[in-house]
Amino acid sequence: MMIRAMVLGLVFCLADFAVQAASVLLKMERSAALLGPWAEVPADNLSILYGGLVDNVESGSAFYRLQVAPWDAAVPPVSLALDEVPARVRKIAQEHLDRLRDVEEDSSWKSAVLMPQVHPFYDPAVAGAAYMEFKVGLADPRPTPGGPWPPATDCGYILASVNEDDFPIVEYATSGPTPTEMLQRLAGSQAIWVIRYGDGFLAAENEAGELVAYLGNFPGRYPDAALLPYVDLVFEGFVDANGETEPPGQPEFVAQTYARYAEFKADYLASSMVQMGREQRRLRAELEWAAVLGTIEQDMVHATVGLTLSVFESLSVTNFTVANRKLATIETPRLGLRVTGLEVGSTQLRVQFRSGETFDGVLLVSEDGPDPGETGKAGWTSWTEHYAGNWGHQRQYVQIPMDSYWSGCGPTAWAMLYGWFDYRGLAPELIGAIEFVAPLHQTPDVNECMLYVRDATDTYHVAGTTMSATNPWRMDDGVDWAAFRMAGRDFSDAWSLPGVPKAKCRRKASDSILGQRPAIIGLGWYLSTAHYCVAYGYRYRDFIGFWGSVLWRERWFKCNLGNGTTSPVWKNAAQVWYGTDADFWHIL
Repeated sequence: MMIRAMVLGLVFCLADFAVQAASVLLKMERSAALLGPWAEVPADNLSILYGGLVDNVESGSAFYRLQVAPWDAAVPPVSLALDEVPARVRKIAQEHLDRLRDVEEDSSWKSAVLMPQVHPFYDPAVAGAAYMEFKVGLADPRPTPGGPWPPATDCGYILASVNEDDFPIVEYATSGPTPTEMLQRLAGSQAIWVIRYGDGFLAAENEAGELVAYLGNFPGRYPDAALLPYVDLVFEGFVDANGETEPPGQPEFVAQTYARYAEFKADYLASSMVQMGREQRRLRAELEWAAVLGTIEQDMVHATVGLTLSVFESLSVTNFTVANRKLATIETPRLGLRVTGLEVGSTQLRVQFRSGETFDGVLLVSEDGPDPGETGKAGWTSWTEHYAGNWGHQRQYVQIPMDSYWSGCGPTAWAMLYGWFDYRGLAPELIGAIEFVAPLHQTPDVNECMLYVRDATDTYHVAGTTMSATNPWRMDDGVDWAAFRMAGRDFSDAWSLPGVPKAKCRRKASDSILGQRPAIIGLGWYLSTAHYCVAYGYRYRDFIGFWGSVLWRERWFKCNLGNGTTSPVWKNAAQVWYGTDADFWHIL
């Protein structure tokens, strides 16, 4: 029997009752008889729906009472009511839901709402909550009179940033359970604190700060000194139809072991590479925040690729900062600035003048330069979408359990990519016998492919963990499976260090999807928690300035994460540090 109640059967009214505390802890007790005996109802057994609590009761009646005690308000909350979430964050999530309602691919959101319970995500480097996870469900699932309270229909979730250290929306899904719900099932408890270390590792901690469950691979250690020489580099390689290969660069570093979770957590706070990645992420997110909040600066310096522009020629510049230095070279002559466009894009530009005045606006670099005749209202365009098939074409493979560790996300991503080409009949020899299509879930044939790729890419077990790692400069060797199965192949990839992603990596993947072929991508803001998966959808919209020029492009990849989930997830494309453009075909 389902009973929706806070206190049923008996309510004590104590006029002189008071608790001298800013916050109180409420514990519910239940009894089959009015006078007891009483037993505590674990909070894990209660679900919050529209302000009430749902409890499973075996008998037809029950009595409840509350115990009230002072609570340490410094303990961060496990969950919040929707109206307790900061208004700005709630508004960002609501607008994201609203602007995707009429997108055909996301029809499940047409009548969906933000559900009444929100779960904060924490980051050890951020005071308070860093993100809010909004569960999305069907609108107004009210109970029928006298009937049970219906469960919320899973329509995915939206993960929104509380502060401007990350992008306003970092990921979302239009179907399936939330990450918190998955972690709660793994931990066997609803009383968990979710710690987000990027896209590749979500940790669930108990009240003592101990790791009780996680999603993703447990991180390996990459010393800062080994990574720093590669911060500004991007590598590109290919394997053509004739088998000719150019590898995408081969640095010399491998993952080491963290003895325990607390050691990883301390390194996360101390690592200069992590700190650099956080700052790079903040700078990359600036324009998207300004566009989403409606505060984007319309003061602009508009340069042209390959040409030099002189600006502020009557003013003496004391200093300037530009968020993305890859777009242009900027020099400071005696007066003003000289700006030479290098590549198309936009970024924040701040200039301080000796007079005390400042310029705080946008540096825009375009192919054709400014057109003073183009003016109008600034704002977002509609969404542009491209897909390589749909979710039904994706193969839902997972890593293979080895002796005491998993086989790795790199080989899994390769098997899912091969499975797509096999299932679509484009290269039916890639998984199993040629007369059968690639299966939806794991089989010995899938495992054979995965283990072959694991060996070919030199994927290795990180000692002392359950993790296996595939270095990005060896991912291209996964194409050897296609040669082994005598399939035609054309493959190229690009990679940079996580935390300092380069546009070329994202473009590899988007070009593949524009060609109606899925891509393997690398996600995550630093290497310790990086993750390979398959992207099969690409969505973007532009923020147009008053001059008719694109000031910012918001980009998303729709991903098959390869972790056993039965629904896809949209990931912010700004974080992609590895991408492929691959094609495989049957040779007659």
